[in-house]
Amino acid sequence: MLDLMCGNGRISINLAKLSYKVVGIDISPMYIEDARGRAKEHNVAEDVKFLVGDECMFCQNSELCIQRSSNKNISTKNLGKIWEPHGSSRK
Repeated sequence: MLDLMCGNGRISINLAKLSYKVVGIDISPMYIEDARGRAKEHNVAEDVKFLVGDECMFCQNSELCIQRSSNKNISTKNLGKIWEPHGSSRK
């Protein structure tokens, strides 16, 4: 499960509690640091990854990129790169 603009991880953590493997992404290092700490407090740190970045970190010469007004691209083709090979979205 991918949680873009995850903030402090509230939704990501609750999804991890429901046995989803979650990746939370936010542009704010402060929010990501807080989210990582909260995941540890809720004993789901193994099931959720938090990364500093935005949706544009997945774009690389993809046919499926969508042009945004800010000239950044959103790519659905590259989203799988954040999961391990042959990974699953559920345990």
